[in-house]
Amino acid sequence: MESKSERILEEDQKTTCTESRPETAKTEPIALAQATTVPELQRQAQYYTEHGDYEKAIDAYEKIIYFPQNPLPPLALGQIRCDLAQACAQTEDYNKAVFYYESAIGTPGLPPEVLAKINCSLGEAHRKLEEFDKAIACFNRALVLSKSVLGDQHKYIAILHTFIALTRQDGDKLPEAVANFKLAIEIFGKQGEAGQEDIAHTYYMLSQCYGTYDAIKEAKECATHASELFSKLHGAKSLPVAECNLLGATLSRNSDDYKRALEYLEKAIDVWETLKFDDADKVGDAFVQQGYCQYKLERYNLALTAYRRALDVHRKAYLKEDEWTAMLYYGIGKAFYRKKEIGQAEEWLLKAYTVLEEFGQYEARVTKWLRRVQPKSDSNLKPSLEPDKRPDAVPAVSVAGVPAAAAVPAAEKVAVPVMDVVYKL
Repeated sequence: MESKSERILEEDQKTTCTESRPETAKTEPIALAQATTVPELQRQAQYYTEHGDYEKAIDAYEKIIYFPQNPLPPLALGQIRCDLAQACAQTEDYNKAVFYYESAIGTPGLPPEVLAKINCSLGEAHRKLEEFDKAIACFNRALVLSKSVLGDQHKYIAILHTFIALTRQDGDKLPEAVANFKLAIEIFGKQGEAGQEDIAHTYYMLSQCYGTYDAIKEAKECATHASELFSKLHGAKSLPVAECNLLGATLSRNSDDYKRALEYLEKAIDVWETLKFDDADKVGDAFVQQGYCQYKLERYNLALTAYRRALDVHRKAYLKEDEWTAMLYYGIGKAFYRKKEIGQAEEWLLKAYTVLEEFGQYEARVTKWLRRVQPKSDSNLKPSLEPDKRPDAVPAVSVAGVPAAAAVPAAEKVAVPVMDVVYKL
């Protein structure tokens, strides 16, 4: 799920260095190979950009950049470099994006507010490349330039602090990330009612940040603040509130408070059912978490019900078996084993083993549980590539929930950042 800060960044990347862009064609212009003038190439590039064909847009923009005796003034050419960098970022060619953003920064005559936004976009490209120190340097330059125009307490200054915080979190500089999140909340608070939505989003991200280094108490407090604000702004049965409940469930589960986690999950699922929310990954993962919590509480029938609901959601969305369904089969098999229904346990564990085998994966934990239920004489199972002495342990499953990060925003994406939550069946 896309964060609000990410949407603002997209708007920044559309910032013009000049107002001299030609009008975009409503229908596809002449073939790219036939474009012989810079205005024709500009129309081509803008058309392809607006229609999401970024490869063709990049081709057109590069032809403009390297056009012989280019007639465009420096500011217009700087805008082309910005647009080209953004198209490269859309294709996830971040090295190329960095090159063209840096070229755009060298454009003479750029006002500080435009330079600030280009530096912000450049910082995000470095962040995608996991060049965190370079990213923070870019965001800090954007911060200085923006303060020179907007002052210290403008909303955009707070947004830049969230970018710095997220980057520091990615780089495992967690205390520093917390400090930037708190600065952002302080500045958003000075915007009055207009800043309440931003405060809620930032508390949500701060909760994720605390969660990444097991400061569970602080993480829960921030998630509660976010939930209360979202509830006032959008109502108790709204998607942002459901996302906060999902985060609360993750934090509770990570601190072994399975009953509290189940309460949060039930609230989130109730909202989704009311709104007819059909994100298969998120809803399916919530049912998996329910199953896991019920299993840990030794409520094996309820665990089986939750796992089967997750399986139904996944099958309807994807119509195929994959590693995700294999691990659900594994969870179901374990629950049957705990119920002492050995035949059912063997059936589901064997399903898990077979699916994983089709994908060339041999999971030690599945193999060990299978050997618990199969006769000792049965030796047709292939050895695992990763032996594990803990038969109760299971591989981590990545969940795109919101927040999603137990790692970061997720998220992606009313918009709250995504956190990739890691939990075990």
